Amino acid sequence: AMVRPLHWGNREELLALDPPFDYVLCTDCVYQEDLCRLLVDTIVGAITKKSKVYVVNEHRSEAVQHAFVKCVEERFHVRKVPHSKMDP
Repeated sequence: AMVRPLHWGNREELLALDPPFDYVLCTDCVYQEDLCRLLVDTIVGAITKKSKVYVVNEHRSEAVQHAFVKCVEERFHVRKVPHSKMDP
């Protein structure tokens, strides 16, 4: 496993990480509405059709959540974890 910072939309930084990746984990990355598309585009550039992407985020605002879900659902098959399966 490798953990490295990546500025969303920076193709040079992304390519330096040597994609594609089998798994991508994004934690606490969904926080600003106007950055949702940039995050999703960066994820798409890092994976293949066989890759798995996991996004864990705090629900900060309805507008941000809606913008992110809209961007994600345009590019991915989404499965949400039910609240009953989450750690309180």
